[in-house]
Amino acid sequence: MSLIRFTSQTMGRPYRLGGYADQKGADCFSNVWDYLGKKMDLPKEYEGLTMGTYAELYRQDPEQAKCIMICLMKDLLIEIPPHEALAGDVLRVSAKIGESVDDYLAIDGGNGNLICVAEKHGVSVWPKRFYRIKEAYRWPQQ
Repeated sequence: MSLIRFTSQTMGRPYRLGGYADQKGADCFSNVWDYLGKKMDLPKEYEGLTMGTYAELYRQDPEQAKCIMICLMKDLLIEIPPHEALAGDVLRVSAKIGESVDDYLAIDGGNGNLICVAEKHGVSVWPKRFYRIKEAYRWPQQ
């Protein structure tokens, strides 16, 4: 599935922690998971967690949940230098201003944009210049 098609199908979904299964919403991890699942086989479980139990862990211990999320990206994808990121790559980002969440996942949308999920805006496109790109990952088939 192309990035454009994926974006058109998910844009405007509201924020919902653990929203992967019902398609009524998304969080940053479930949005990236959904995107990657269209490109590669994903494990049904990682570190004893499924998408449903990941959301529960995030409610109880956000830092541990984020650590597991990043470890999964590192196990599944190839880490690349952030300045080499292209449209479709997965990015670990933090907002430069005004966000309460420290780190989260986004998809490089190309043309200087990110496909992000935020509580107030749901799945939406934001300019990269508003974010610090901490890490970048590319799936092996790209």
